[in-house]
Amino acid sequence: MALAANDHEKDIEFFAYEMQAKRGVEQGSSTTVELLFNSAYYWLSNYGQSFKRPFYWMMGSFGFFGLFYLFFATQILPYWQAMAFALGHSFKNVVPLFTTLVRLGGRPEGYETNYNLAFAKLANGQNGTALVDGLLLVSYVQQFIGIVLLFLLLLALRNKFRLK
Repeated sequence: MALAANDHEKDIEFFAYEMQAKRGVEQGSSTTVELLFNSAYYWLSNYGQSFKRPFYWMMGSFGFFGLFYLFFATQILPYWQAMAFALGHSFKNVVPLFTTLVRLGGRPEGYETNYNLAFAKLANGQNGTALVDGLLLVSYVQQFIGIVLLFLLLLALRNKFRLK
């Protein structure tokens, strides 16, 4: 009915109600995995209606993983250098594809950023290889979370501005 009346906002709202009503009742939606994905879709973006929720989750991911990186970086780096590294590393990972954009930017030959120097210090420190491998593994997890949240953010913006 909402589609026939060209009421896009009600169409999205009714879709959310339909997703909630079918959760665990419809055949094929009662397994643990489907319930988990349905609940995550609700909590992360209110079924594609909210662009604030994915943004807040991205900021939460930035803070949580930043603290995680800070904890391990302070074992080798001085505090302020560890803080700059942790915030930079978390930001590069929470925004998907940002590291590629930064890498493609112009730099003078032989120039090393403070971030790269800090990463090299971490790798050369005591248990550096294991530390860097662990940081990279956690970074991949954060990047995956960032990709999912960016998708949900863009989906909500698409729904909000009625783009097809």
